[in-house]
Amino acid sequence: MALEGDRWINTYLWIVLLAGIIIFAVPFIALLNKIDFTGMLAIMAYPQVKASIMLSITTAFVATIIALLLGLGIAYILAFWEFPFKGAVDTFSTLPMVLPPSAAGYLLLLTFGRFGLLGRPVLERFGITILFTSYAIIIAQVFVITPFIITSTKSAFLDINPNYIRAASTLGSDPLHILREIVLPLSSKGIIAGTIMAFARAIGEFGASVMVAGLLQTMPIAIFNMTMGGSRDEANIIALILIVISFSILFIFKHFIGERR
Repeated sequence: MALEGDRWINTYLWIVLLAGIIIFAVPFIALLNKIDFTGMLAIMAYPQVKASIMLSITTAFVATIIALLLGLGIAYILAFWEFPFKGAVDTFSTLPMVLPPSAAGYLLLLTFGRFGLLGRPVLERFGITILFTSYAIIIAQVFVITPFIITSTKSAFLDINPNYIRAASTLGSDPLHILREIVLPLSSKGIIAGTIMAFARAIGEFGASVMVAGLLQTMPIAIFNMTMGGSRDEANIIALILIVISFSILFIFKHFIGERR
């Protein structure tokens, strides 16, 4: 119910509305004002632009699949198993959600760098190179996005009526059958929602990826480098593509959330 009849409240709400328009809408208008739509297709054909788009989509897709496999298992353990220090494990599994992205990238440098924990002792010994390759970008994205899937999936698992699982177990169903026929179908909306948000986070990830990408450029990294290098037209087009992808993902996410409710 709207709050009416108080001049101060109404003034405050109008100020908030105006500030919201300035903060959220004006930047999009500013971007559209700077884009040369007549040369858009030509710019998208630039090798550097095409490479950043393909790298972003590929790494985000692979990272999301890996994060989904990890997240499902961890969420299942946290939802249905009982073990010592479960609360600590639960907290630690979601830590990357609040960890500054640059700090996450630095942790990966300390792990996979030449002088890192796994660098010279393990990776160099077997001739494996991870840092400054697409594998490093995928690992960075998996590190950042897996908690989103864990949180959403665990919540969906906990919403399942435990009587369904008990009844199936009493009737002789094995754990795999219960997982396949009861747990996953009843929690599918939460799993899908978490996966969608994870993909959105992966395709826009910058802070951790830029620390381990080297000369490779995902779309966010390309926007930064092109802006610093004065290639504003290319940066504008890539930013627009990212925004279109983000709005598409948001639409899909809202669709599933609406159905879930």
